[in-house]
Amino acid sequence: MTEKKSEEIIRRPKRWSAARKMEVVVHYLRGESLDHLSREIGVAASQIEKWHQKALKDIYQTRP
Repeated sequence: MTEKKSEEIIRRPKRWSAARKMEVVVHYLRGESLDHLSREIGVAASQIEKWHQKALKDIYQTRP
């Protein structure tokens, strides 16, 4: 998977695919500010946090 800058994921789709949500979460996990991401992609910080929590939950559930 190629690394993308948050500027490359700015175009806000009508519906966010799981892959696009994960790109945002990865940026967040790598230290990008939640507020910055929110402004850049036009999605509420609370929504990004929900994506983050779901990703962590999914990772935890797939552990053996």
